[in-house]
Order: sequence, then C-alpha cells, then structure tokens
Amino acid sequence: MSAEQKPRTTRWVRLLLIVSLTANLAVAGLVAGAAWRFHGTDKGRPPPSVGAMLFRELPREERRSLRTELWSENGNAKGGFRERRLADGQAVTAALRAVPFDPAALRSVLDGQAQSREAYQARIQAAWITRVEDMSDAERAQYADRLEKRMLHGHGKHKSKKHD
Repeated sequence: MSAEQKPRTTRWVRLLLIVSLTANLAVAGLVAGAAWRFHGTDKGRPPPSVGAMLFRELPREERRSLRTELWSENGNAKGGFRERRLADGQAVTAALRAVPFDPAALRSVLDGQAQSREAYQARIQAAWITRVEDMSDAERAQYADRLEKRMLHGHGKHKSKKHD
C-alpha cells in the first residue's frame, strides 16, 4: 500500500455509525425530557392527609409548641418515636414468627397498637382544637385560607413561608 492510498470506509459502515449516533441522541433526549418534565412535581403522589394539612398550615411557632407539648406528654413515657416504632414492629414480627402461630396473640398486639394510636390522635386533636380556639377571627380566616389553598393547589413542600 502506498502512502497516497488510504483505507476507505465502506458506505454501509458510515451509515451504521450515523444511525447509531441518531438513536443514542434520541434516547438521551427522551431521558432528559422526562427528567425535566417530572422534576419537582408531585404527580402520582397521593395528597397529604387532612390531619397533616391541619398541622402543616399552622404557623411555625404553633407547630413547634404543639410538638413540644405532645412529645413531653407521650415521648418521655415510652421513649422516642423511633424507639416506639421499632418496638411495635418487633412485637409484630415476634408474633408472626411464633411457633405454633397464635393469631390471637398477633391480634392482641395489633389491637394494642391501634388503641395507642387512637389515644395519641385524641390528644393531638384536643391540643389542635385548643390552638384554634385561641386564634382570633382574622387568624382563623387566614388559617382556613391556607388550608383551602393547600387542598386545591398542591400537596408539595411549602414554597412560601409567609405564615411562619
């Protein structure tokens, strides 16, 4: 082969490279487009519970005070939230692993946990109602407006903290 002769790339190899590059760019464009379209949206997520909205839309200082009050009532008696949750889970798994299996024991564990949740819910509700009772008419109206806005327009994280 002389210095003037170059190996020629056949036409089909060049065409294959172009098709491969086009396909790769198309896939990259689809991935980037999907990431851009769905970034930061809450589509597909269920809305928060009414209880969660009631708490989240309280002013920051009220949330902090309510949290402190409930944790001092409940958290110190039985340990922290994570410890209680772990203990509840361990009680369920122990009942599931028991040989022979005793469905009544499992039912008892679950019933006890349900009663504990109901009692905690009642304390939260009573404390929340006390907070709402202490609000002025204007504060209650603003609170209702924030709740309504949250229910109608989204359930993501707060974008505006004006009421904090």
